[in-house]
Amino acid sequence: MTGMRYCYCDICTEPDAPEEAPMPETCHWTQDADPDFAVWQTDCGEAFTLMEGGPTENTMRFCCYCGLALVPVLRPPDVLEDDDD
Repeated sequence: MTGMRYCYCDICTEPDAPEEAPMPETCHWTQDADPDFAVWQTDCGEAFTLMEGGPTENTMRFCCYCGLALVPVLRPPDVLEDDDD
């Protein structure tokens, strides 16, 4: 699957223009180290805060920033505790 071409300038439409990198199919949301704030960092460079539960508990299936399928990445409890030091 290739990404969509958004630019149609002379440079990008030349026959010798470089091949576009494949577009990802998912956006991973990684839980921040501090569970008290429930901040999730996204692959697309954004941050999202949930007041209760995670993306799965809130039936979130797509990233609200890039529109790709959302994949939550939970930190194990021991990693959360180690980050407090």
